[in-house]
Order: sequence, then structure tokens, then C-alpha cells
Amino acid sequence: MSDTPFGPVLARLTAAARAPRLNNMAPWVAALAGSGAFVGDLGCGDGTLLSGLRSFGIMGAGVDPSPQMCALARARGVSVQTAALGRAMLPPASLICAIGEALALHPDADTRPPALPALLPRLIQGLKPGGAILLELPGQGVPTGTFWEESESHALHLQATRDGNALIRRHVAFAVDADDASWQRGVELHRLSLFHPAQVTAVLTNVGLTVEPLSQLGDAPLLPGCFALLGRKP
Repeated sequence: MSDTPFGPVLARLTAAARAPRLNNMAPWVAALAGSGAFVGDLGCGDGTLLSGLRSFGIMGAGVDPSPQMCALARARGVSVQTAALGRAMLPPASLICAIGEALALHPDADTRPPALPALLPRLIQGLKPGGAILLELPGQGVPTGTFWEESESHALHLQATRDGNALIRRHVAFAVDADDASWQRGVELHRLSLFHPAQVTAVLTNVGLTVEPLSQLGDAPLLPGCFALLGRKP
């Protein structure tokens, strides 16, 4: 079982699955950031969003706790730190993104993610005046159950259960190695904190942001059971 989320097998499968959604939202994120902006991406994964923003003249940097995801991002030419999101150090930004449950995922079985009332004010200090923070977080309605998908080159079994105010996901993934065509297997247990929109909105307003709930991210739908908030700094 992988010691950190998104080991070699699951990182590749997850990156491929996320790419269409991130590519769909890139034009909207670019318009939100503004011409010539700098964007910080927390939980940037393989760098798909930051790579897409470059085509709009927008530079950025990412942070992700998965070494495998960071390696994929660097292969795209994306500037990325391999670090826990609670220790993220980003340059001053016009927009900070935390999309796709990034702030909810526990780094390992024994460590909780940083509490939002402590983390968000620190991140917002790095926002330029007039900047914004875009959050997508899992709510109380995130789906549970057993899910299965397969193709000629991969198979993925996912079991999701509730544990109080958290979601437990057990992934068993198989993928064909591109170099020698052998099958690789990865088993991971992910724990995610679940949030209430009103509580996160209160954290953002308490540090002086105006908050707007979002029903989608540009042309991209929200992840099942998630909610999104856009906080703007005066």
C-alpha cells in the first residue's frame, strides 16, 4: 500500500481522468485571474490546469504532496513544490486555486490536513489586493458505495464509506506500464474531511473576503457531492 496519496499507478490514472475537466475550466480560470496574473494551485496534481493557463499568458506555480504527481507536472514544465499543503509557500498571487478536494485529503493515515481556520488566513495573506481564492471541497453528500471501471489498459476498484465527518476511500488500481507492457498494481487508502459550506464561508468572511457560492467552475461541473466558493479580497 502506498505511504502517500497518489502513488505511481493511481497518480497516472487520476491525472488522465481529471484532465478533461481541468481543460474545460482553464479558459474560465484564466478570465477570473486576469491578463498577466500569477496563479497558485494547491493540489496541482500533474499540472494540467497550470499548463493550460500558459496558453492564456498566465504563469503560476503549484504545490502537491504526491512525488509522482509532481514528477508528472515537472515533465510538463510546470513549477511545482512537493510538500504538504499546510506547508505551501507560494509567491504573491492574483488567484489561489484549491480544486478537486485538495484541502480535504489527509496526507497519511495518522495525519489530518491543516484546519481551514488556520490555513486559509495564511494563504489569503499571499493574495494580492483584489485577488481571489477558489475552493472546491467535499460536502456532506459525497457519494459512498462501490465503484468499478476498466479498459484494455487499466482497471480501478473504489470503495467509499463514511466515518463520522470523514470519507474513507479504498482504491485498488491496475495499469499497464508504458515501457514494458507489464501490469502494475497500486492499493491506497484515502481519508478526506467533509465540510459544510456555511462553515467555510464564515472562515473566509471573518478574514475580510466577500464570498460567492458557485454551481460549476466555468464549463466544468463540480465533483459529485462537492461545493465551490469564490472569495475575493478587497
